[in-house]
Amino acid sequence: MKKRLFALLSASLLVMSMSITALAANSPASNGAAANVVVSGDVNETTGAGQSITDSSLQSFASTTAISSDVGATIGTKIEATQVKAIIKAANEKVQNAKVATIVDIVVPAGTKSAKITLSGLSDIKAGDAVTIFHYKSDGTVEAITPSKIADGSVEFTMTSFSPVAVVKATANSAAPAASAPAASNTAVTTESSPKTADVNVMLIIALATVAMGGSVLFLKRSKEV
Repeated sequence: MKKRLFALLSASLLVMSMSITALAANSPASNGAAANVVVSGDVNETTGAGQSITDSSLQSFASTTAISSDVGATIGTKIEATQVKAIIKAANEKVQNAKVATIVDIVVPAGTKSAKITLSGLSDIKAGDAVTIFHYKSDGTVEAITPSKIADGSVEFTMTSFSPVAVVKATANSAAPAASAPAASNTAVTTESSPKTADVNVMLIIALATVAMGGSVLFLKRSKEV
């Protein structure tokens, strides 16, 4: 009987350990691998808000921007430096203290005449922002498109031709004086970091193992006494 109880306790410990490991494995991961955007030429532009746009910026935009549409549009993997330069120039001319939320190339199936596009994953965009879509057209000009919907992290707009676009928002005057820093305090502040999920899991497994071992020792001791 005691051997059965010991086996049951050990099996319970094993099941609980496996469950904890599975929960840790299923924790949300960071963004996937960055899209391999091929940039033709060197990109080194600055927006009205003082934001630097480079080749690495385009890689980051492509890896974090999601697209949905009524025609199956996708994010392209090629973009030209001349296109980006023209878009930033137009944005700086038309938007006060322009800040770029994303620049991506939009690709649609052949023969598409019009498409309703939604770009999401835009951390800089909030509902109520003053947002303009700048679209580089095939003739080398840049058109400004007014979004039909602006929500937290996303914009929706309609296009009738397709190539690189930038989502640009107006920001407050970056030249505004900075707020005064608070006076330094002599009071020491101690910060405690919260334990990571993996650490908590390991601690819990150790605690369960300790309980199981203690129970096993108790069973063996009593069996010897009997």
